[in-house]
Amino acid sequence: MRKRIIFAAALCLTVIYPAYNANAATEVTQEVQQAGTIRGKVVDNNGEPVIGANVMVKGTTNGVITDIDGNFVLNNAKGTLVISYIGYKTVELPIGDKTNFNVKLVEDSELLSEVVVTGYGVAKKASLTSAISQVKGDDVFKNRGIANTTLALQGEVPGLVVTRSSTRPGSEGAAIKIRGDVSMNGNDPLIIIDGVAGSLSELNSMDGNDIENISVLKDASAAIYGARSASGVILVTTKRGRKGKAQVSYSGTISRTIDGIQAPLTNNQEWLDMFFEAQYYDTAASNPKLTDPREIYQNLNWWIFNSFGGQSVAKNSKGKWAPNYKDIDPDTGAPMMYKGDKLFNALRAGRSIFAQNGNKIESWMPSNYMLDAFYGQATSQKHSVSISGADEKFAYRASLSYSDANSQLKVAEDGERKYGARLNADYQPIDILKFETGMSYEKKDKRTPSTDVGGGYFDPWFWALLNENGDAYDTFSGNRNPYGGLLQGGQNTTSLTTFRATGKVTLDLNKWVKGFDLSATGAYKMVREDYTEQINKVQYYDWAGTETGNKQGPGSLKEQNKKWENVTLGAFANYDRMFMNVHHVKAMLGMTAEQETYKQIGAKRSMGPLYPGSDLVDLDVWISGTNNEAYGGQNSWGFVSYLTRLNYDYAGKYLVEFLGRRDGSSKLVKEQRWKNFYSVSGGWIISNEDFMKSFTWLSNLKLRYNYGKMGSVNGIGNYESYALIKTGGTVLG
Repeated sequence: MRKRIIFAAALCLTVIYPAYNANAATEVTQEVQQAGTIRGKVVDNNGEPVIGANVMVKGTTNGVITDIDGNFVLNNAKGTLVISYIGYKTVELPIGDKTNFNVKLVEDSELLSEVVVTGYGVAKKASLTSAISQVKGDDVFKNRGIANTTLALQGEVPGLVVTRSSTRPGSEGAAIKIRGDVSMNGNDPLIIIDGVAGSLSELNSMDGNDIENISVLKDASAAIYGARSASGVILVTTKRGRKGKAQVSYSGTISRTIDGIQAPLTNNQEWLDMFFEAQYYDTAASNPKLTDPREIYQNLNWWIFNSFGGQSVAKNSKGKWAPNYKDIDPDTGAPMMYKGDKLFNALRAGRSIFAQNGNKIESWMPSNYMLDAFYGQATSQKHSVSISGADEKFAYRASLSYSDANSQLKVAEDGERKYGARLNADYQPIDILKFETGMSYEKKDKRTPSTDVGGGYFDPWFWALLNENGDAYDTFSGNRNPYGGLLQGGQNTTSLTTFRATGKVTLDLNKWVKGFDLSATGAYKMVREDYTEQINKVQYYDWAGTETGNKQGPGSLKEQNKKWENVTLGAFANYDRMFMNVHHVKAMLGMTAEQETYKQIGAKRSMGPLYPGSDLVDLDVWISGTNNEAYGGQNSWGFVSYLTRLNYDYAGKYLVEFLGRRDGSSKLVKEQRWKNFYSVSGGWIISNEDFMKSFTWLSNLKLRYNYGKMGSVNGIGNYESYALIKTGGTVLG
């Protein structure tokens, strides 16, 4: 029997949890160590703890991440231990009989030659002078059962913090912060998807298998995005066709969610024992003159056991409820009267009782547990298929995706379905001209109960959940049983549809001006959100089917539609050339313009449905009244920007970068409409110096500094950072 611990106070229960010590991994004694439990610490070459490293048992989903001190504790560990962290080489260790591990991670120097997507361009990782992290889509999303793209990034990017308020699919409340809070009014980073500004909801609508890479601009390098960059920038690039024969790929997962660690709730017998003990000592403390235990017992406050209950009843031969003469009070010879201590003791003994209290037939069933009735295992699935290929002139990639994620609420529909289609195509008719196009459609449907979500934790439940007719039972307050609310209270549905089309034309003028090209970009995005909130009257009954009470009657229906349309245009000139084999110069000059329109309309009727129980969800079949609601609104804004980037690299040793942007926004008054933003950064790759050649164990050592001014929710903010990056180590300083 599972052990449950809970304390009773008045009508509600308060669960008391012990405080968690972050250093507990080093303080647990051998006496309480579980079988198969291992613990350890993960550090870098400098001995600094690696925070958020993944520690997994190979071939399983059993894993944890390291805490702020680099410590970890992993239960049921058998086989091979795999420790990984973005930017470091993965370590595999046989577990065997070992219970303690000290793991040192070494930075993967091969990553330094990677091409990293930056703001309006790309750069080799080794030549970066700013804090930019990039992860590959296949490393994060491939063969993972997580349908939420944001949650899949959790623990994958240093400095990127992903939080959520719930585990319910579609209702996770996921949020992203880059290096903490920067404003009390908003801390969401700017999200750019294939060059077009997006939202967290749009990112979550995407299929992770379509993502080529994700770059995170964490310092003043984000200044290239100007007024919207104070909280950092996340750049999402989708996959495109690669040269070769057509390739068809499929990725699919089916996952089963099971109950994990449960709150240590009592069973009813344990709860009643604790209730009695609490009431006994409370009575003794309130009546200090009472010293005889029998007198204290006689003065106990029996709470609901005195307010409810009644004469024992049972069904007679005619199917009617009548006094139960098989359940006789030996003191009176009449059917047992279950009140006070008699009701309490019967429940403690595990008896199920039917009693008449006024005109209500009550059912006392002490073996009912709401959490067991409400929650259970859930099955989720995720599938995607793609075809891609390319020749000398044409490249393409097309994909379809579907996912269905469900919560562990088993008595009502609670989850999210996603549908996606994407086509990226490139065409280069002649050497100097290239066209890049992209088109995507994503639809995300979320369904959740509108009433009593999260219920079932608040009371000891001595009563039936449903009566003998299958109706929601409640004789306690006439509106308390959350089972009825979840089943009958209505449903909220949200449908988010996103259509995105992008295009880019590049004119390569290298034949005439070496390293020079011109490009123009255009994008159209339409996002539509349709929301329906249905709230039904929830009626409760006693055991025999007599109405006892209801809530949120007569019910209401609310429908709301929102629509965003965005057009983004850009023109860029790029120059990239090496002089005398040591002077590498890169420059970019560009202009972008963005316009977005928004419209909302909504209506609500609050007099209940015309046809109760029909499940028709439309305003025309809900009763009109004097309390109808109708509302709406719209706005539009424009954004014009001029931007530049200058890079200089001498002999792969000394690096300098300047970013500049001037933003103009129609949202602001004329005097405040234009603002300038910039970033200046420099780097010294010490390991490329001649005097460092003897240090063969050190592959890359870089000193970098970055300073800039970025936009903020409340105005302008300065950002300054410096770092010493060392292969096999972490960011210092």
